[in-house]
Amino acid sequence: MHPILFSFGSVHLYAYGAFVALGVFSGILLLRKNAPRIFLSPDTVTDLAITTVISGFAGARLLYVIQFWDYFRASPLDIFKLWEGGIIFYGGVLGSLLGSFIYAKLKRLDFLTVLDLLVPAIALAQGFGRI
Repeated sequence: MHPILFSFGSVHLYAYGAFVALGVFSGILLLRKNAPRIFLSPDTVTDLAITTVISGFAGARLLYVIQFWDYFRASPLDIFKLWEGGIIFYGGVLGSLLGSFIYAKLKRLDFLTVLDLLVPAIALAQGFGRI
C-alpha cells in the first residue's frame, strides 16, 4: 500500500490516517445501529463514541510519551506533534476504557452494558486501522 494516498501541495493524505478515520466512522455507525438494543439513543452513543475515541488517542499518545520520556523531556513541545507518529495500542485501550468508564458513570449507565456495545465497534475500527 502506498503510504501517501493524495498530495495537495505540501499537505498529504496518509493511508494510515484515512483508514483510521474510516474505522472510527464505521465504528460509530455500528454503535448507532446497535444502540436501541440496550435502550440508548443514537445521540447518546455518538457522544460515547467521541469520548472513547478522544480518550483512546490521548491514552495512546500518553503511553508513547511515557515510553520515550527522555526524548520528550528535552523537547516537550514535540509531545503535540502527532503528525510525526507515536501512538501505542495498549495506551489507546487503557485511555478509551477510562474515558468510556467516566462517561458511563456521568450518564448513570451500566459500564458492562456499555462495554458490550463498544467492543464490536472498537474491533471494527481497529481492523480498519490495521489495514
